[in-house]
Amino acid sequence: MAASLGLRELAEQPLVVPAAEQVIGTVAGTAFDIRARIELGGFIASESTSAAGVDALPHLIGQVENGEHRARVLSEGFSVAEEILASPAGRLSLTRASVLLAYCEQVYRGGADALAGTLGAACDAAADGYDLASGIAVEVIDDIEALLHASQNQIEAWREDIAGGARFEPNPGFSGARLLGGADGDWMIGNTLIDCKVYSELSVPKLRDLLRQLLGYVMLDLDDALGIRNVAVWLPRQQQLKTWTLEQLFGGDPETQLPKLREGFISATSRNQIAVHVPVSERRKLQLLADNRHTPHAMLMALAQGDDTDLRFRVGRNASTPESIVRTLASDRLARVREGVASNTNVPLDVLERLAEDSSVVVSRAAMLNSAWTRKSRPSSTEALPSGTTPSVSTPGELVPVDVHPSTELVAGALEISQDRSLHGTPGRVLASVLRAALEGEGGSSLDYYLPEASRMWGRTLHLPSAVSQGVPPEVLADLVGNHRPAFIRRTAAWVLPIADTAVRQMLFADADPQIRWDALERSMSEPDSKIGEVLTALAGSRKARIEFVAGGLSSHERWQTPTEYNDQVTLLLASHPATPSEALDKLVGEKSAEVLVALAAHPALSAESMDVLCEKMTSARTVASRILFAESAHRPLAALEAFAADKRDELRAAVARNPATPASLLSQLAQDTSTRVQAEVMANPSTPGDLSVALAESLLRASEDLALYDVVVKVMGASGLALPVKLVEDALDRLAKSRVRDPDLRSFVARHPLAGASTLERLARSKDADVRAKVARNSRTALSVLESLARDEDSHVRWWIARNERLSQDVLNVLLLDEDLSVRIAAYRQTEPGEGVDSGDPQSVAMEAVPRRTSPTIAELQEMAANSRAEVRLRVAYSDYATPDILAFLGGERRSKKVRQAVAAHPKTPIEVLRSLATRDDADILLSLALHPESPADLLVDLAGRSVELAVMVALNPNAPIAVVEALSEDSDLFVKYIAQVQLIDMQRELKTSEAQEVLDPMDMPHREIEE
Repeated sequence: MAASLGLRELAEQPLVVPAAEQVIGTVAGTAFDIRARIELGGFIASESTSAAGVDALPHLIGQVENGEHRARVLSEGFSVAEEILASPAGRLSLTRASVLLAYCEQVYRGGADALAGTLGAACDAAADGYDLASGIAVEVIDDIEALLHASQNQIEAWREDIAGGARFEPNPGFSGARLLGGADGDWMIGNTLIDCKVYSELSVPKLRDLLRQLLGYVMLDLDDALGIRNVAVWLPRQQQLKTWTLEQLFGGDPETQLPKLREGFISATSRNQIAVHVPVSERRKLQLLADNRHTPHAMLMALAQGDDTDLRFRVGRNASTPESIVRTLASDRLARVREGVASNTNVPLDVLERLAEDSSVVVSRAAMLNSAWTRKSRPSSTEALPSGTTPSVSTPGELVPVDVHPSTELVAGALEISQDRSLHGTPGRVLASVLRAALEGEGGSSLDYYLPEASRMWGRTLHLPSAVSQGVPPEVLADLVGNHRPAFIRRTAAWVLPIADTAVRQMLFADADPQIRWDALERSMSEPDSKIGEVLTALAGSRKARIEFVAGGLSSHERWQTPTEYNDQVTLLLASHPATPSEALDKLVGEKSAEVLVALAAHPALSAESMDVLCEKMTSARTVASRILFAESAHRPLAALEAFAADKRDELRAAVARNPATPASLLSQLAQDTSTRVQAEVMANPSTPGDLSVALAESLLRASEDLALYDVVVKVMGASGLALPVKLVEDALDRLAKSRVRDPDLRSFVARHPLAGASTLERLARSKDADVRAKVARNSRTALSVLESLARDEDSHVRWWIARNERLSQDVLNVLLLDEDLSVRIAAYRQTEPGEGVDSGDPQSVAMEAVPRRTSPTIAELQEMAANSRAEVRLRVAYSDYATPDILAFLGGERRSKKVRQAVAAHPKTPIEVLRSLATRDDADILLSLALHPESPADLLVDLAGRSVELAVMVALNPNAPIAVVEALSEDSDLFVKYIAQVQLIDMQRELKTSEAQEVLDPMDMPHREIEE
């Protein structure tokens, strides 16, 4: 099994990104998982398990020492992470936020034990959340950054898939999760369920358990809502992504296999932990109505007058509750009810001031924490729906539908768009993408990837007008780099300025923003100019100048690197810059960084004297790692390479032997080395002559033993063009199979090897180690007689893999179909033609019937799902084509899940008044979805366009926006908004003319017109 599925190969993959000793595995793993989801765009802090961990803190305070302080610091740390996510200062700040969020998730998963351990000590040492963030060990940040850097290609590939329309589902939930007491995956892309595991050590049992866990998740998707057809494990430390198709794992078409397997899975758990359909109680429905922003005021008043304390608490907390009801509940005799009012973000300030002095500590604390303190005066009572909306009468047990009426559109000539926009009203990711594409003249390009997930799910598109291809006007470009613009806009605009222009370059090098200065210096490498030499020389001559250039102007919270790291960052660029003068390079020879010295050695302008000094420095470096780096470099003097080749340390000689730039004469010399490790590197070097590689391979395969032979076999299999006798490899593998080395287990390596001999496999099939026998079971060279013997193995895991073998006879399969282990029976199941296979009348055979599936849910079912306590169930309703406007209004008013509200904001059937209500939410994704919604009315688009530049651009690019709105934006005071609206108008007018031309009457239409007349 392990061999055919590649588990052994996976388990033997080397560490690419090893963790430092100071790095705690669970924290780093969780933090990187979060960091990767941030990169993919699928992480929402308020809906994460990190937020759940923060919610659990009040219940843990009394269970740990210094609990109140620890809970406060960790809660503040979560808030710091949210601040960073809302406005990141750079990549490292996001990494720091991911560690803070990982701390909070530890509490969710470990409870009091997590808060009492290392995390508790970190909280004790911090005065507040910022202290906790600053106290994160540099090694932890470096580790996550190293993982992220190494994983960029994989993450970028996924992002391209998502941008191309592939579905992205972070933290997918499963309808049958209660079978296992709750479960969710890491993320799905397309129809592949992916699990990220930051393991430093791999083993076949660990990977096997992980694969079974993924298959369990597939089984838990009882109604096939997610449509999983592949599963994958991502191992960032080994930089491996292994994907399996369900057809490969099930041995047949998953469309026919899955219903039967899932029914068997449910039966195996005795159905004792699941109720796929759990009716929602009447009280639960009342609680949802008390919380919902769209519940009619009459209903809220009725709930507020009831005897249920919890319902009165919820009504008091509801931001859409009328002021008169809020004031009444503020005087309730129960502190619990007054606490709800104190938490209401729309509570009148005089009421809030009174509650801040309440006799109950809980009430006064809730009042002090209320964000309403920032208001100078309370606005008029916020209503979820307009005052003219009348609630419809509901029968007991139904969710209250909301009667919505479209309002009158604004008159085009009366459109007035606010010019007093917030600089940071929305994150700016869509604006940045539009800006970048516009500056690069990519007219007509698609920017769908940058849209909110909910908008992409409904097929919304974002295209730049074709007229953008003519280029952004100079006055607009000059405005974009102005100091009045946010940093991300200035940086994006500065990136396209002509770096070859001396005046532009000098302006960018002198900019107050260190990121702009650094980007300009990096870009100047592709436009080398002797005039830049003065700047490069000044930087090369002063460590202080280098640090100031790259970090000057950063706040203390933005400086995530040490001064030495900033210095090395600039020095490495100087050492690689083609315009760095020779005298400047000479000054850098004294640097300690091995990477810098290697870059210097490759620079053609480095003087001979400096090269000699550099060689001496590298060959006598204190650390072997530095010398190995130099020995592996393609740019180093031959004398240095010869010195390393004569070194007494075989790891240095091996580094020279694997360097493709090593001359053939030196490779021939190293081929006579006494170390088999060095000889093996020469053999695998692509620059080694073919006849020499073959001769070395044959010699090493005959003479080596144990780990040395293992290393040779691995390199032989990885080398291309080595024509070796199969018998020679078989004999070498046979010797390996007899080795007593168990770390790695050489028997397991041989058992899965595609060239292992039949006699070797037969002997390994008698091993006492079940894992070795399982590998034999999946080897394509294992004899049928051996497979039949293993079908009776005492270990169910071995039998399970035997059952997966496609070469088994039907007689052996019949035996396995009656196996005592359910997983073996499922694995042995084959889809057979009528009249073939196991007799269906056999009482001992496993009978599985497909679970019937309806094509569409009923309204009653959707209502029950909309009231479900699990967000993923409600989310399915919000994305359903069958959701009614009333149900969408109900979901749009809920306070629990931001993702559900985001889905409602993008739904094509959402009533206009609900769209207006959602616009009062301070949620960037909701606002962006509304700006691009095809049904958003003109007044709503005008309101959105006046909030931020990003929303104004989105409104201008909405293909369904009224032309009057776009015309108003074409006169905007913001030059970029004005430009985008103007080029969009060109496209709109062109389409209008095309449409009018197509309306010219066709002769075939004439008879119909005559009849009508």
